[in-house]
Amino acid sequence: MSIDIEKLEDLKKLTMDLVRSQKRFNKLSLKRSDMSWDTSTRKQIENANADLDWHAMEHDKLVRQVHAASVDCGLSSPKDDYSEIEYNPSPFHKYTYKPRVPLCRQ
Repeated sequence: MSIDIEKLEDLKKLTMDLVRSQKRFNKLSLKRSDMSWDTSTRKQIENANADLDWHAMEHDKLVRQVHAASVDCGLSSPKDDYSEIEYNPSPFHKYTYKPRVPLCRQ
């Protein structure tokens, strides 16, 4: 089984992006958990929650990209379903995302 070096480099880059994203998510979560109703305004807490929701959406997209890249490298098994996903990071926003389909499923 040969692994394409270019695909492996792509997987490495996406994985590093995922690690950075997880660190940022942890920092945002910690920031939100440190807030209390006694010391923060309602608007500050809502903004912290919104930041977490938006970042969670981006993080999930990145996880799906890493999975597709690892399938292309032969390191993971393909999923059964790669259909569109709908994200609602806030009550006013709605996004549809089509995950990248691995080459073996195209």
